Amino acid sequence: MTQRRRAWTAEDQITAEIAAACGCTLQQIADCLGRSCSTVSRRIYIPYMQKHLERSRAWHRQNPEKSREISRSWKRKNKDKVKELSRRRVNKKRLQSGLDKNTLTTEALTKAFDYFANSCAYCGKNNNLTIDHYIPLSKGGRHSASNVIPACLSCNCSKGAKNAEQWYKAQSYFDNNRLDQIKAFLNKN
Repeated sequence: MTQRRRAWTAEDQITAEIAAACGCTLQQIADCLGRSCSTVSRRIYIPYMQKHLERSRAWHRQNPEKSREISRSWKRKNKDKVKELSRRRVNKKRLQSGLDKNTLTTEALTKAFDYFANSCAYCGKNNNLTIDHYIPLSKGGRHSASNVIPACLSCNCSKGAKNAEQWYKAQSYFDNNRLDQIKAFLNKN
């Protein structure tokens, strides 16, 4: 015979609300009440977090200057987290727009590196190689063999989201033959 759980009482509700307000985790609240996490989540945690989120959003709307300063301060102290969140946001946007269809295979990438003799397509160096999107993803470029070439970290960072041809022509190591080679490779794929 299975044992029935006792009913959720007003006392459980109060205890859980106080614990949530004090910053206790869902697991801590569940352990304190002798309940499952799903019960506590359904009864307290989700509604409490929604109410807290609404209050927080209202405060940020009413205090835009303080909100911006707090945000800037947090970003200065958490540069790695900011970078990771930015990367996730870009990837999510790419997935939602349908640009990321995983059309770049390992074979295609190897072919690109072999074509440029495992060296930077722009300057010819062969250290710290990265994948460069000739047309930047932020400008609508695809993550595919027809848009990817090897580039050293220095060239890739310098180019950023700029127009590749214009950027390359402005570099001291610009070589018309290399530019023709890059275009031939990209047009071939």
